Amino acid sequence: VYRRCFGTSTWWRPQPQDTTQAMQLVRLSAAAPLLSEADVASAAITELQAGDLVEAVGDIEDSNFREWLLVRSPGEEAIDSMSDKPLAYQTGWLHQPELDSAEHQLGDKVVVQVDTSSAHPVLGLLRTMLSWW
Repeated sequence: VYRRCFGTSTWWRPQPQDTTQAMQLVRLSAAAPLLSEADVASAAITELQAGDLVEAVGDIEDSNFREWLLVRSPGEEAIDSMSDKPLAYQTGWLHQPELDSAEHQLGDKVVVQVDTSSAHPVLGLLRTMLSWW
């Protein structure tokens, strides 16, 4: 029935996404200028330092992407983690960048433990109340 109506019996199953234009996090191994166009003579938007994280479009292992790589770099230095304001990015080109894949990629799930007991007001109040007993 499904094959007749929809052409396949798996029409409802999620299809694999096209990963050719997927974004990857990469860390620069050496400083590089972020250029506005894919041309060596174009204006530099900013100078990215070694160790900076950028989002790269495409497969960084493919040698065709290594001559010119389209990247998105954070445009802000200080980021407020509790803000509703979206981050500002600068999009540009890197010419023959030296880079490595980042230790964590977009969509990865990681566990982090942060000690906020000294700064959290409710935990400070609980600690004070428990010290009276």
